[in-house]
Amino acid sequence: MSTINKVPASAGAEWLLAGFALLKRAPVPLFAISVVGLLVVALSLLVAVAVVALMAALPFPLSLIPLLIYAALTLGVPCLIFAGVVWAAREVSEGRDASVHHLQVGIRHVAPLLLTSVIPLAGTILSATLLIALIGTDGVQQANDVMVKLQALMAEGGQPDPAQVNALVASLPVVRFLFWMLVTIALAPIVVCLVMVAVSEVIFSDRSGFSALRLSLAANAKNFGALIVFSLLLAVLLFALSLILQIVGVMVQFVLGPVIAVLFTNLALMGVLMPLLAGAAYTAWRQMLGNGSGSTSGIATPTVSHIEV
Repeated sequence: MSTINKVPASAGAEWLLAGFALLKRAPVPLFAISVVGLLVVALSLLVAVAVVALMAALPFPLSLIPLLIYAALTLGVPCLIFAGVVWAAREVSEGRDASVHHLQVGIRHVAPLLLTSVIPLAGTILSATLLIALIGTDGVQQANDVMVKLQALMAEGGQPDPAQVNALVASLPVVRFLFWMLVTIALAPIVVCLVMVAVSEVIFSDRSGFSALRLSLAANAKNFGALIVFSLLLAVLLFALSLILQIVGVMVQFVLGPVIAVLFTNLALMGVLMPLLAGAAYTAWRQMLGNGSGSTSGIATPTVSHIEV
């Protein structure tokens, strides 16, 4: 039987602040670990695409094999990498050094961590289903065609003609598409919170994937107020970081070109965001499912009550 601590809604803010505190304490090691992890994830994405391309001609049900491999690589590998960064964040919190070798923690828990990727998979399926329900398959294809044309205009160099852009966008069901984007943006932080607690439970408590998922869902349900506060603050943070990096990316593109600009912005985003989330994950897990003691951010730990599950 496991104990779930009940924390106040303000704990959601403390999780994020704790992530900032840990990143401030060891910025270079945590940034380096996150960048190496991002490169591993990028490599896994390339392998996933190659597997799907090579096995595209397989008949059903064998054609499901490359799709399963694709899902495992694109959703499972990020969970493995994130587990290593969370472990590194715990090391920093306890006064030890963070190292790239901590990324190996995920390898020691491959099976249960792969099961935790069920949450982002379910979120992806839900988002895709909602998009099709709102604008239909024809609308999805139309949106894809518009994106391809916009990318072609940008690839030609210079600033795209606003009239051309408006003409392309006007053909889309803009209101329904924006509604889908808002719902997806609102769900993303909740999915992140569910995953980060499940991943932490696996590596720190050595639980099975299903048990960790059950406890993560129960813990977040019991602490729904903290989950909402954290999700809202994370959404604001993502928007602010994206806006800042877009501005910096434009300047980098002007000097070094678009390829370097895209690489720089992605590395910078993940180099900051991943250790920040890892610190938040460790703090959230410790307060809800761990011993609930201490505070890496130097903020008073919120009062907790205990619920047996």
